[in-house]
Order: sequence, then C-alpha cells, then structure tokens
Amino acid sequence: MDQEETYEKVCSELEYHCGIIKDIEQAHSPVQRHLFSEAKRLIRNIDAMYFSGDVPIAYFKLMSSDFDETEIIELHRRVWNQSRIPLLYVITPGELRIYNCFEEPANPEIEELDTQKRLIKHFDIAAGILEGLKKFSKSQIDSGVFWKSEEGQRFRSDRRVDQRLLKNLRITREKLHKQGLKYSVIHNLIGRSIFILYLEDRGAIDKDIFYDQFLDGATTYSDVIKDKSAVYQLFEKLKEDFNGDLFPVTDEELTSKVNSTHLKFIRELFYGTDMGTGQQTLWRPYDFGVIPIELISAIYEEFLHTEKEKNYTSKKGAYYTPHALVEFVLNEVLPWPSDDDHQHGLSILDPACGSGIFLVEAFRRLVARWKFSHNEKNIPIPELKRILTNCIYGVDINKDAIRVAAFSLYLAFMDYLEPKTIWERIRFPYLVYCPEDPDRYGTNLFPMDIFETGPFENMDYDIVVGNPPWKRDDLPEHISNYLSSRGFAQEIVQAFLWRVRDFSSNGKIALLATSKILFNTETKDCHFRREFFGQNYVEMVVNFSALRRTKGKKGRQLFVSAVGPATVFFYRTNTPEQPKSTILYCTPKPTRADNALPGITIDASEFKFLPRMKCSTSDRIWKVAMWGTQRDLEIIERLQKYDNLAAYLGSCRSDLSWKKARGFQTSPNPNKNKHNDRLSNMPFIDAKDITRFWINPDKITKVKANTFSAFGCIETYLGPHILIKEGQSNKKFCAAFTEHDCAFRDTITGVSGYSDKSALMKAITAYLNSSFSSYFLFLTASTWGIDRERVYPSEVFRLPDLPFHFTDDQIDKLTGNVDMIAKLMADGLPETDTHIRELEIEIDQIIYESLDLSKSERFLIDDVLEYSLDFFQEGENSKACDIVDTEDLEAYSTTFCDAVNSILQFGESRATAMVYRGDAPLRVVSIRFSEVNDERTVTISDSADELEYALSRLDRQIIEEYSESVYVRRNVKFYDKDTLYITKPAEKRFWTRSMALRDADETLAEGLGRSS
Repeated sequence: MDQEETYEKVCSELEYHCGIIKDIEQAHSPVQRHLFSEAKRLIRNIDAMYFSGDVPIAYFKLMSSDFDETEIIELHRRVWNQSRIPLLYVITPGELRIYNCFEEPANPEIEELDTQKRLIKHFDIAAGILEGLKKFSKSQIDSGVFWKSEEGQRFRSDRRVDQRLLKNLRITREKLHKQGLKYSVIHNLIGRSIFILYLEDRGAIDKDIFYDQFLDGATTYSDVIKDKSAVYQLFEKLKEDFNGDLFPVTDEELTSKVNSTHLKFIRELFYGTDMGTGQQTLWRPYDFGVIPIELISAIYEEFLHTEKEKNYTSKKGAYYTPHALVEFVLNEVLPWPSDDDHQHGLSILDPACGSGIFLVEAFRRLVARWKFSHNEKNIPIPELKRILTNCIYGVDINKDAIRVAAFSLYLAFMDYLEPKTIWERIRFPYLVYCPEDPDRYGTNLFPMDIFETGPFENMDYDIVVGNPPWKRDDLPEHISNYLSSRGFAQEIVQAFLWRVRDFSSNGKIALLATSKILFNTETKDCHFRREFFGQNYVEMVVNFSALRRTKGKKGRQLFVSAVGPATVFFYRTNTPEQPKSTILYCTPKPTRADNALPGITIDASEFKFLPRMKCSTSDRIWKVAMWGTQRDLEIIERLQKYDNLAAYLGSCRSDLSWKKARGFQTSPNPNKNKHNDRLSNMPFIDAKDITRFWINPDKITKVKANTFSAFGCIETYLGPHILIKEGQSNKKFCAAFTEHDCAFRDTITGVSGYSDKSALMKAITAYLNSSFSSYFLFLTASTWGIDRERVYPSEVFRLPDLPFHFTDDQIDKLTGNVDMIAKLMADGLPETDTHIRELEIEIDQIIYESLDLSKSERFLIDDVLEYSLDFFQEGENSKACDIVDTEDLEAYSTTFCDAVNSILQFGESRATAMVYRGDAPLRVVSIRFSEVNDERTVTISDSADELEYALSRLDRQIIEEYSESVYVRRNVKFYDKDTLYITKPAEKRFWTRSMALRDADETLAEGLGRSS
C-alpha cells in the first residue's frame, strides 16, 4: 500500500471525498478558490485541502516511507504560522499521522514533533488498526462532535501564532517603554525588524553575503541586531534600496539613546523567547514569510489605539479591528472575484485608516480581481503599482498610524513578488502625503483631519470603508460644531457617518460604529437616526452587540478589544433605480455551535427585513427587532396610545403632587461640593441593599458624606416613597416601596407623593416589578440588552401610565400582594420562593388584563423574558441554547397550528403537525394542510435512523463561511405537496411559542403570495 492508496483509503473511511480539493479547478466557491491559492503560495508543499462547506479544516501531505521528519517539522511550523488550519494529515505508505496545527511548533534541534501535544493520533492503516479514526470523519467534524471530544478540546486558540505573537509584542512594548523609549521609536524598531525578517523568510536576502557587510561574520538579523552601529547601518541600507515611507530613522529616534538592552529585547521577542517568563527557545518559531500580513496590521492598530494620545483617536475611541471583522465588511462591498463581480479598478477610501488593515485587505482583493479578470497566476509589477497608487487611499490624523499603513501596504505589495525581484527591481512608491518635502510626495495616505479640507476631497470614491473612532462628548471644537450645526449628538462616529457622504456620490459605504447609534433615546440621537435613515439609502445593518456578552472565548474574539457594542452600517448616498422597501437587519447571537467553529455563527432567524420608512421614523424598531419579533413591535406601538408615567411625575420644583428625582452626588473635587446639614443627617440606603418590592429597615444607616455636589430632591427622601434602581436585583428590574425616610445616591431614583397615596404607590411598585414592565423596558431601553444591565430614569418613566387608570379593586389586589411579598421577605424567604413567585404571577395577570393582552401576546412576553433576556445575561450558557425537548416541540407545533387555523377556519383546510423525536443536531416538524377530522392537532413520532443520519449530515451543509471566523447557518423549510417541513437547530430558542407565531405569520404570507 503506497501513499496514494493510503490516501484513498483514508478519504474513503472518513467520507472526505466531498470537500477535498487537490486542484484549484475543484474549488466550489470564490472563498475556496482564494484559500486554496493562498495555501499553495504560502505553505507550498501540500497535496490536498479539506473543506467543511467553505470552512478550511485540514491540509494533506503525502510522503514516502523514507521521509525526513525535519520536513514535517518545517511543514507544521509553516501551517502554525499561517494561523488558519487546525489539522495536518501526514500520509505515508500504510500510515496516517494527524497533527494539531494550533499547537506551537517543535524545535528541530532538541524536540520531537510526535509529542502528545502536537500528534493527535497515529493510525496503522495497512494493518487495519482504525480504532478511533471515525472521530475524524466528515460527519463528526461537520456536526461539531469532534471539537467537543477529548481530542478536539486540545485545539487551544491561545496557542495559535496570532495569540502568542500579540502577547509577546505587548509585553516587549511595555518593557521598552519602561526602559525609556517612546512608543513611536518602539514601533519603528519593531516595524523595521518585521520587514527585515519578512525579507529573510521570503528568501529575498542572501544571508551568507548580505549581513556580513554590516557586521563581520553575521549571517542573520539576529547577529546584526546585537550591535547598534551595525543594525543602524542596515536600517540606512533599507532606506536607500527601497525608497518609500518605510519607518525612516527620525531625529527623535537618534536622540532617544537606543541601547544594547533595548535591541536585546527586540532580538529575544522575534527569536522565540517568552517575554513574560523570560524562557528562551533557542530558535525562531516565527516565519514572517507565512504569517498573514493582516495580523501585523492588526497588531499595530492595537498598539496605536492603546497609547495615551491627546487627539480624538485616543484609547477612548475604537480599538483595533479584528481581521475577521474586516473580511466580513469587505465581503459585502468588495467580495473575492467571481464571474459576476471582478472589476479591479475601483477606488477605496478609509477615512480613519489606522494601521491600514482595511486598505491591505482591499488591495489584496483588487489584485485577486485583476488576476481573475486576466486569467493570470501572476500580476506584472507595473499593474501592482497601478492598483496601489490609483486605488488605495487612507486618511488618519495620527501620523504614526499613516506610517504603519504605508508599511503594511508595502508588505502586501511584496507578497506578490518573487524573492529575487524584491532587491533587483523594487523601489517603493511614496504613498504618504508630505507637501513640505517634494522629494517624498505621495498622494495615497493623508496624515490629516478628515473634517478639514485636503486633497483627499478631490476624488469620488467607489467604496468608503473603515472603523472610525468612537467617542462621546469632549470632542475637538471643530467636530463639536460640525455635529451641533446639524442637530446631532456629540458622538464622533455620527460625524464620520455623515461626513463620508461627501466622498462617494454613487459608491458603497460601510462603516463600523457603536451600536448605541441605534438605541440612544436622547433627542439629538433620535434626530440623527431620522436624518441618517431618511437621507441615505441604507442597505444593511449588522448589529454585533449580543456577542459582547459571550461567555465563551471564540465568538468573543471578534470583539475582544472593542470599547462597546459594535454595528456595521452598509449604505450609499444615492437611491438605486429600483429601491427595496426594506432594510436587512442582522443581529447575531452567541451559540454553543460557535465552540465547534473558530468564530461565530449567524443563524437565518437573525436576518430580518425592516420597513424602510419605519426605520427612519421609529425609535424603537431596532431594539425590538434585535430581541423580539414583528408582533412584539406591534404591542409596543399599540401601547403608545397611553400617556407615559412622566406625565404625572414632576421634578422637585414642579407643581405636580408626584415628584421624581435621582439621589445625591458627591465629587472628589472639594470645590464642587457644598454643605447640606439636613441631608447629611438623614437616614441612608445603599443601592445594593434595595430588593424588589421591599427594603429591609435594618439595612438603613446614616448618610456618611458632609458635602455634596448635587443634593437631589429632599421630598423624594421622605416616606412613603418608591425607590427605583438603575441596576438590577437578581437579574430583574427592581423597584421597592418603603414607609421609611431614607436618602440615596444618584444610581437610585425616588418617587414620592402625598402620604395618603401609599396604596397607589404600592400598586405602582407592583407595576414596575411586573413581567410587562421588564418586557417593555428590555425592548425599549437604550442600554439594557445592549451593553449593561441598566435602565435610565427617563426610560423608566416612558412606561405607559397604566397605574393611574387602575380601578380601586385592582389597586387593592396589587397592594395586598405587595404587602404579602414584603411580609414573606421580612420573614426571611428569598425572592425565588414559590409563594412569592405565585404572588408575582397574580400581579402579572392583573397587568395583562388591564392592558387587554391576548393569550398569544402573553406568550411573547414570557418568551422575551425567559429566553431573550436570559440570552443577554448568560450568552451561550443561556437556557435559550439548551437542547430542545419534545415538550417544547409540541408547544411550538400547537401554537403554530392554532395561529394558522385561526385564519384557515373560514376555509376547508386545517393544519396539523407531526413532531419527530430524536437526537440529531437538527430537529424537524412537519405541518400538513388538509381536510382532516382527527381532533388531534399534534402527533409525536420517533425519528427513523435514516432521518437522524440525514439531519446530522445536513447540519453542517447548511453552514457556510461568510468570512474568516464568521459563518452563516441557514434554516431549511420545504413543501412536499400539502406538507410543510420545518428544520431548525436543536436549540430551545428556535422552537419557542413566539418563534411559532413568527413562522406561522411567514407561512401565511407565503401562502397568500403563492395564491396571488
């Protein structure tokens, strides 16, 4: 059995024949074509590549029986440096070795490759010893079962090259800074070192000759950097030979007294030392000929935004943009080439380019499009320069960022050159705009303020893309004026979203922004939304807010450095000839399926189409659509017929009998504090001691402060009063009634009225703590469900004024329940006690009846609180991600059929359901529309083995890679004569009663569409 026969045997046993690519012509998509080409270019000596859908999983290498182990060691090292593929299958005659390519490579001089941490499994195929091989089969990998197994758990993302290099770069950077070097000098030293190592690893340097001219006997950069004089001669040589804007040695650097200790840190960093522990490896694991250039850009972008800079791109703005997110954005506006889309002369602008990560990726795609259009494997240097200088543009106020962007683009440029060509024929074009130096004048990267005039305004760009800074308030005066003149909030990203309209009259725009753009409820934020969605043609909005709460590692890595929840806006300034009436709104949620993939999975149910007109007029649609359904929006909007609570509650100086006010404040600045003897002698309650419904009087102490920067309203400190927390108590919205006087800090809002209104106050307390209020606030508040578990007072008082319309009987019942809950809690029972919960359910029923909510509307409220709210709080550990059981499927089916039959009752057909009980990662329910006399609406049946197998295989076939670390999972719904089959993942959140109502509405709409 030779290696080819062994390969065929392995592929047959593992069911890999569907998904294996040995030649680029076998690629099924532009993504596969690009990744296979990249592998052949970077890894070079691989023989095949296995994809699960569009997700790259494994490389295959076939070798003879007398193979050299050092060849495998080097192959493993290159794959590890690529930081993309988890598995390497090495096949020799009769044998299969499976290696973990997330694990750090072996030092060939002192370490064997086949250690337990790198060698996952060794199989003797010829002897038929195949035990455990099925764990690596297509079905096991595609279904995610492998990644949850003992072997799969050994693939740790923190061992990947990107994580290791970034960790050690951070440590080195801070060590050098503590040693007296400025960050700009550190960045220059690191950048030049990466460039030299890139040349060395690409084979562009004849090491035996080149380094010796700077230091006698030197054969590597490691030798040269030991000597300061030698290494700076090398830096000067780079400047002379390559031209361009390549980290020039500045006067600041020459006067910064770089010494041998500083250079020793740089050397250790790149030659494998763990900079945290100081442990040396005595070899260099990194290969900059393979390490993705976008990783280097991302590293520098993080560096630039973690400095304490004085301009508005400080650490208060956005942090670095993960490459996976860059790919996600560009896949929408500049996808990899295909037969239908391969134009390559497009102009790209990043208005806040940072280290150039968007520009580098855009450049690579334009080059790929040129190759595709010309059916060429290589691109001539003049064409490469033309694309770089005619198509790629960036602006950033930070000059260091602009230099890094130029460096990143030069690396990307060289990536397409043969090693010997680099030295012989390349002098980089100047990219950086520098009018004071006509000899170094570039017209691509502008170290300027995007809000001021500049030559970057002279073009009309085809694509504008980027991640501008996020910062609210305390903005530079000219930007503050720019926003104020338009009536917008003092949010810098609003200025960017509006300003870039000036640069693209007929092109595509895609910018990342804080999600709060969609949800902030202040007047100027609402005005911005109306103008933005009214004056632009918005095509898609992708809101990644829910992923920030992810408990697990993988989904969160997309936003590990984000300062807040992120959203991508895809729009254009002109309206197309045939505009769509809806905007696509995508709201991905964390899921346990993410643990089976190196990223996040967006489910089909998380794509929603919102009415375009309503998006520019409704301030609530974005939040409701994120966590609820169309029916939830209808409830919220219907309740707008009520006045809100604020109509009855006045400020401290108001003539209204009911007062509302936040508590007192203190300031660390003594000049801002004033004495208030009455307040300083009052009782005090801390926010942490306020529970729902009731305050334990034993927790009331005395005000400790003597001076205050804000007094609050004394009337609201006097009992009887209601105290409302901004935060929560046991993950629930919290309001409490007490007869006792007590002051409080500004995270609490007090409501007071006449002393004879205690009964109504208790009824209001019951209302505020009800399921309805939590439902309403979760779907309308700007922060709860997005960023923090907080509701601002102004948002609380937007609740409908229902309590002021309660009947006397309703007030009596609610008061009685509040009193009983207070008594039970005073007796020591916890909020979770069964009796207390029963009293809360009675409160909910009174509220529901008062609001005239139907049975199905109550389902909606229950599901938002049980699943959506829990999802926000617990991420993928939420019960929403638990495996659905037969009872859930039966409830889903009953609700679906009831909703459909309420419409079909006027005809002859009736919907009945069949629930298939099984253990596959997908579940299926069939809905039959026919004339039936059977009284049963839902029937339960066990899934046949064939169905279970089919569902298991289908599970991964419905997942497609949209970009690196981002996958889209489709739901499957099809008709067979009079029967509809609904197939969805086996998670509770997809089979709730509210999902049944949504699916029923869609089914009825589809039916009407077909009939018409």
